[in-house]
Amino acid sequence: MTTENDSTANVVHILSDRDSKGRFAVGKAKGRPVGAVARVSRDLLKQVKALGPRAIDKLTEALDANQEWAIKLILQHCLPKGRAVEFEDMTVDDLLAAAKSSDISLEEFRTAVDAMAKVHDIQELDQLRERIDQLEAMLNGKAHSRA
Repeated sequence: MTTENDSTANVVHILSDRDSKGRFAVGKAKGRPVGAVARVSRDLLKQVKALGPRAIDKLTEALDANQEWAIKLILQHCLPKGRAVEFEDMTVDDLLAAAKSSDISLEEFRTAVDAMAKVHDIQELDQLRERIDQLEAMLNGKAHSRA
């Protein structure tokens, strides 16, 4: 049995997009869509983009005046994170020699070895795919010859 109070409460909840406990009901709220950018954010982004050419001019002036902050800013954003290490051939022997002679740190050695292992795994997967394709071609050829 429903009372007049219950039916009034349901009407209020339907109109306010809330459930019986006062929380927003699933699928009823008509807020901003996911990923939508607020007008204020959009306007601010336009203003920042408009400052781009002036900012570059000021940065160039600061670099020409040898201001340390400008030099640091450029180096932080233009150089790769960490240290760039060059090898003629990126082999395990080259990495071991560089680590033994302290040309690279143990962390750099670990990172390089991990990267080499991932590349090796990818190459191995490619070889396995090729072999599977060859086997499938052979099986398809035998199936067609029997028919």
